[in-house]
Amino acid sequence: MLEIADVSKRYGRRYALEHVSYTIPDATTTLLLGPNGAGKSTLIKSIMGLIHFTGKITVEGLDAKKDIKTVHTLIGYMPQQSAFQENLTVYQHCNFTGRLKGADDAAIRVAIETSGLWDVRNKKIHALSSGMRQRLGITLALTGDPPIVFFDEPTNNIDIKFQIEFQSIVKRLRKAKKTIVIATHISGFDEFAENAIILDAGKLVAAGSTKELLERIGEEDTVFLRVRDEFREKVMATLNGLGVTVKDQDGEWISMQLTHDKKAVTIQSVVNSGCVVDDVAIESTELESDYIKLGGAKK
Repeated sequence: MLEIADVSKRYGRRYALEHVSYTIPDATTTLLLGPNGAGKSTLIKSIMGLIHFTGKITVEGLDAKKDIKTVHTLIGYMPQQSAFQENLTVYQHCNFTGRLKGADDAAIRVAIETSGLWDVRNKKIHALSSGMRQRLGITLALTGDPPIVFFDEPTNNIDIKFQIEFQSIVKRLRKAKKTIVIATHISGFDEFAENAIILDAGKLVAAGSTKELLERIGEEDTVFLRVRDEFREKVMATLNGLGVTVKDQDGEWISMQLTHDKKAVTIQSVVNSGCVVDDVAIESTELESDYIKLGGAKK
């Protein structure tokens, strides 16, 4: 169990965190949500003991300040921006980090395979693509098989292929009963997490079940359908029958905002109506300003 009690962090007069309290149960996945600058990374760094803070944090009963070395053995951490030894190979870097964590050869290999880097283990880090660098960050976080794993903006500025792969990694970690915390300001992880914490301007404005909180926000992604002119009228009629409001029409493209559970159903209904859909694009919601929709949220 991870307990956060009255934690604050100030930079001069500005609060990066202001009296934040929350308990994260073992073997659960928690989303740490909020716009950029909300305090998500600051909270993770506080739990990791990387910055000074006031209040108290305990990890599996250990004080995050007094027992910092032991706490570090329990936590895997993927920061928002990772710094690597660029001239090492993937395996050399993972082996170095693994040895520091007390991991053996088998555990290091499992971590590399889990993140999909085994086939490029002999490649120099400076030659990796941005997606592979993200995978390397995941590998280093998972090395040593820690029971708690933090991911700070793991899919920021990454293509859809890696986002899908990351979801698969999260599923595997959930099956292994890991305690997972994912800090993000974009949508798309709600089906993988039981709980959510929402920060805004350093304050905890809401906490509870992911489904409930994101429903209160009204989380919707933007779905774009490209259809030919001869099908446009029928597509519009189908969408109207589903109660879907079209956001915009631009040439062959029709866009609408849909909740997670309605995206696939809506697209399938359009296809079943006999219309040909030439292309589909989905833009995940940037949740920057949506937190103010939370009724009764503390400010």
